[in-house]
Amino acid sequence: MTAPLTTHRDAIREIVPGFLRGFWGYRLMYAIAAQLDAIGDALTAGVKLRFPNLYSAESLPIIGRERGITRGFDEPDDVYSVRLENWWGDHRTKGNPYSLLRQLRGYFTPHAVKMRVVNNAGAWYTQNADGSLEYAHNSNWDWDGAPATEWSRYWVILYPPADLWVPDGTWGDGDVWGADGTTWGSTASIEQVETIRFIVKEWRGPHSVCVNIIVVFDPTAFDPTDTQPPLPDGTWAHWSKLVAGTQVPARDDRAIYWDGG
Repeated sequence: MTAPLTTHRDAIREIVPGFLRGFWGYRLMYAIAAQLDAIGDALTAGVKLRFPNLYSAESLPIIGRERGITRGFDEPDDVYSVRLENWWGDHRTKGNPYSLLRQLRGYFTPHAVKMRVVNNAGAWYTQNADGSLEYAHNSNWDWDGAPATEWSRYWVILYPPADLWVPDGTWGDGDVWGADGTTWGSTASIEQVETIRFIVKEWRGPHSVCVNIIVVFDPTAFDPTDTQPPLPDGTWAHWSKLVAGTQVPARDDRAIYWDGG
């Protein structure tokens, strides 16, 4: 059985008149058929490029911008493609704390990061490093004395593993913010900080405000079951507080605090 002819170049000799099947006639027709094949290949590629990783990873940045899914700095093509395929379902739950944590988890891939969201009313939403979820509600979060009814304010808490960031430098040690793309307090780059703040702002509810993004280097800190202290005791609005005439740190020094998104 004769194999089917799948390209214009293969089929051209069979469909042209006999006088074009000679030496020069066939070459002329072949040159025309090659252009038709190229146009067909480009059309096929253009259709396939609309779908994540079906044809080429080249289109992933374009699809990501269109679908509002920010890619992680180390995120593999196959993982990002799956997130792009699930974009519609993710956007349907936009504004939910777990949806925000899911987007941050994607951004950090392949680094396994434990994360939490806690609001002013003491509702804790946890996504563990393995992706499992937890919820707790305890009246143990008092950032600045504001009433718990102001539940629209929230904080994002990140527990980076050592293969992601480690503590680096302290205020006043001579480091310059932005020098060589670095930041204060950790090895996180300026681009990473800005992208995380963008994701937090993009995926928050329209009624809510992220006060701070807290990066914690002690896995036991900021636990939902903790009592005050070490959790915020109403005096954490500023970095320091006055105690017996002396200015002392107000916040837990096991973490650094970025402005919210």
